[in-house]
Amino acid sequence: MLRLAPSAFLSLTAAILLAHGAHAMQVTVVHHARRTIYHSPQTPGYTCWTGVWRMPDGSVMICFTQATGPVQGWRPRAPLDVLRRMPTAQQENPAYDFTGLAQENVYLRSTDAGRTWSKVSADPFSSCLNGYCGGGFALPDGTILRSAWGQSLTYGDVPDTGFLQRSTDGAQTWGPPEYLSSDPHLQTFPTRIRALRDGRILVTGGAGPCDPETWTWMAQLPKIRPCLWISRDPECRTWTDPLYIAPEGVNYAGEEWDQAELDNGDLLAVLRTATYDAAGNTL
Repeated sequence: MLRLAPSAFLSLTAAILLAHGAHAMQVTVVHHARRTIYHSPQTPGYTCWTGVWRMPDGSVMICFTQATGPVQGWRPRAPLDVLRRMPTAQQENPAYDFTGLAQENVYLRSTDAGRTWSKVSADPFSSCLNGYCGGGFALPDGTILRSAWGQSLTYGDVPDTGFLQRSTDGAQTWGPPEYLSSDPHLQTFPTRIRALRDGRILVTGGAGPCDPETWTWMAQLPKIRPCLWISRDPECRTWTDPLYIAPEGVNYAGEEWDQAELDNGDLLAVLRTATYDAAGNTL
């Protein structure tokens, strides 16, 4: 069954960015049905980090991360030089270290408004973390973009920062990393990819200063500021510098936010708040 990974939500803060005179929007729920459309090949199974988007041909695609392998008993731990950089959960809880499991990004497609689904692909990766990429987004020509974190590919030969990847064959294969920033001392955390009404593409997420040689996940948390990037061209080959939506030192939880474009073109943002101690631990 597809489900979101459990997480501890502290609080949500809604912020209107330069929004004035927007028209009220009414939303009515007219139908709801819940059913399982996929289950891991093993029980209990693990699937998380689900995303959904519409393709130009009208089909719908979803993606999620899957991990399979031993649930109990033998499983290796990440090497100490890898583990020391990781979040506290991976360091303190061996069961949350995914080293040695078979990990994949799975893609499904529906051509009948979600009634039936077919598996498109599953690209493997290896990490001590439980995932490294998020949902996809389709450009008008059918190209799919996805956001990813190199810092989560603990056994991959990529820089420890965020990037985008594109697929021109419907998620069958993926191109090389395309980095949002060339600055090795800026660590990025891209998450959602959205389209503005004027055709520009927007990537939300977070970014913060980073020493590529000495960084650790817990030390980075208080440094990550919510930001967005806007495409400079229709193919999304180049991007603006990060546009920060909060000043330094404000207690927003980094990349964990989303936005919606209002009728007048302004953006409404919803952000997760967090407070950290001197060691970067969440209070």
